[in-house]
Amino acid sequence: MDYEYKVNDGVGWGIAQWTFKSRKQGLLDYAIEKDTAVGDMVTQLEFIQKELTENREYRGMLDKIKQSDNIDEVTEIFMMRYENPEDKSRAALDKRIEHAKNVYNELGGGQ
Repeated sequence: MDYEYKVNDGVGWGIAQWTFKSRKQGLLDYAIEKDTAVGDMVTQLEFIQKELTENREYRGMLDKIKQSDNIDEVTEIFMMRYENPEDKSRAALDKRIEHAKNVYNELGGGQ
């Protein structure tokens, strides 16, 4: 089933699960500016970079992430401060950390 991208439906979307209208609209505007699709992985990654570097709400977060070599800490910062999910429970965070470590190891980071 294809999903029609809507900025005001409150549905988490993309790799950062953007939910809020303003952020989903920002992704859409960025994709239009780049002449790509909102579903394009590079577009989404670039948009994350744009939000982290240009949005004052996230000021300092990227520097803190870059300075850390602790996957648990980086995952918690990204999840709680950037993604800001509905479920902020310890169990949800632990699951996210486990997934982050698995991806890190699969990409050879743990070598």
